[in-house]
Amino acid sequence: MNKRYRLRGGLLLEVMVACALIAIIVPLIGRAIWQLQARDALASTYAEQDTFSSALASQFTAQWSRLRPASCSPNEHSQLRIGKGGEVPKRLQRRDVDDHSDWLQATDSGACRLSIRSLHSPLTLTNECGFSTGERANVSTCLGNVNARVTRVSAQSTTFQLSSLTVMPTDSNKAVSLVGQTGILESRAPFYWYVGPGKNHQPAFWRTPVFSGRSLALWLGLKRLAVFPLLDDNQDGNVDAIDKDYGTYDMNKVLGLWVEYLYQLNDCEVAKTAQIQRTYHSMRGEKWRYNAPCEGVANTIVVFTG
Repeated sequence: MNKRYRLRGGLLLEVMVACALIAIIVPLIGRAIWQLQARDALASTYAEQDTFSSALASQFTAQWSRLRPASCSPNEHSQLRIGKGGEVPKRLQRRDVDDHSDWLQATDSGACRLSIRSLHSPLTLTNECGFSTGERANVSTCLGNVNARVTRVSAQSTTFQLSSLTVMPTDSNKAVSLVGQTGILESRAPFYWYVGPGKNHQPAFWRTPVFSGRSLALWLGLKRLAVFPLLDDNQDGNVDAIDKDYGTYDMNKVLGLWVEYLYQLNDCEVAKTAQIQRTYHSMRGEKWRYNAPCEGVANTIVVFTG
């Protein structure tokens, strides 16, 4: 009997020790697994940051690389305007524009381009660009640039009326005829670009036509935007300065844009306890506060391809 009691007592002690060990080890294993999952989620979020930031930079390039008209002669009518969200033009007053972000007004030149073998007016070209009657375009030659307006559209062709058939070259005091010149006709569409609320109240990158038409949300997740022109002051083809001021710029002197942006990942699964508040000092000296890694700051350069 004594042996049985001793055996039972020894088994009970072993069971109690085993339970105590399990009570200690299981939470440790669970904590280790949780930490491993948290690190994996954090690494995945930073990888998503890189992808998201690069895709947004590509969106800026797609929207703004054509702001400089394609021409081998200066275009005196092409301008770019940068303003701040708290001071918007009348066209944007009904839009919810972010007060802390810049807005940009410029003309998308050359989303569609057609070659001209011999210039005259009226000018009839193929209907590849899908122009509508009344739309405007730009005709550029190495002697100068003139405006064109669509007067007739058919299934096969589009007819344009040119504003003039003569130009005044910068190196001459006499008007020069463009009749018979080769050149390029390019579509021209003026827009405003800005930051505002998008789908499900997410911040978004927007584009609104300057004169009429529907606004379009281009990208969800853009929280803040700052734009700076890269200027060629002496017209030697190289960037001389980055201008931090708001205002209107002659596109003949702007070679590209320096863009700073704050973005927010759409479905960030990192716990709030793992997020860190950080501060970014912008080119204008402003402080942008954001929660990493669910939010991030990046910059990119958009080079004009005209």
